[in-house]
Amino acid sequence: MLAVQAVTGSVVVGCDGSWHSEQAVRVATMEARRRGAGLVLLAVAEVERNVPDRLQWLAQATEDAVEGAKAVAERALTHVVELSPTQPTQVVIATDFAAPEVAATGRVASLLVLGRHGLHGQLAFSLGSTSAELARMFDCPVLIGHDLSSLEEPGRGAEPPVVLVGLDAGKDCARVLRVAADEAAVRGARLVAVHALNTAPAHTKVALAVGWRRVHDAMRSAGLPVGVPSRLVITRDDPVTALLLRARPQDLLVVGTRGGGRLAGLVQGSVSRAVLDAMPCDVLVVPQPRPGQPGNQSAPGDLALAGTDAAQRS
Repeated sequence: MLAVQAVTGSVVVGCDGSWHSEQAVRVATMEARRRGAGLVLLAVAEVERNVPDRLQWLAQATEDAVEGAKAVAERALTHVVELSPTQPTQVVIATDFAAPEVAATGRVASLLVLGRHGLHGQLAFSLGSTSAELARMFDCPVLIGHDLSSLEEPGRGAEPPVVLVGLDAGKDCARVLRVAADEAAVRGARLVAVHALNTAPAHTKVALAVGWRRVHDAMRSAGLPVGVPSRLVITRDDPVTALLLRARPQDLLVVGTRGGGRLAGLVQGSVSRAVLDAMPCDVLVVPQPRPGQPGNQSAPGDLALAGTDAAQRS
């Protein structure tokens, strides 16, 4: 087994040999280079599910799976060298998701990068998918690479990329807003916050004005990094439409999760799930913190991300 100790703040990318995984390696290489961070290629050996439950056959299947994972990691490393020959890169091979190597890598990661689809075609964060398994073990944001992600800069005259985040006048979004702002600072990009107003008949003009002021005041008091230009967009579109209409392939779209688990906000029907299904650009998912982690409690005046269950219920 090949396992190299990762450095705190590393960008980790899950490798399974699929085309989408190769795209994720490209995105992760760019992100590591952008951050001046180390890159970790993580390959988990997955044993075929139809292997007979016999010790000898299981042992052979595990050995074959580990060799396959090593081959996948080697191909991924070749891609990294082609893209960025001087990028510090480490490789971690684990026998399964419960292996200590996976947990150790998760503890030091600042960003986990995954492909939009898994080896068997599962969508990101779908039940039983590799992406869902890894995201549950990592405490950092998870970046899902767009199919057309590229290292190329926008053409001359094109609008520069932006970091787009949706906000709703509710609770529990200060941390997601700060993550989006930090990403804008890393990219040297503008932060665009979109607030979709609730247009229900019960909402009078006065109530809408109050909601606008809450969003505006929260933006000002969120402690955004100095030098990051920001803009607040107010719209009457539903949250999904508001975000998807404004996201371009070169942008980064930040969504969060809420509910009974770290990925509970990614269930079918949520705004976050709709954004991931459409994938107009790279999407950064900010999971719920684990119980007891800093940032798990929200101030009463905090905002809530448009891509959450709260936005669906409003």
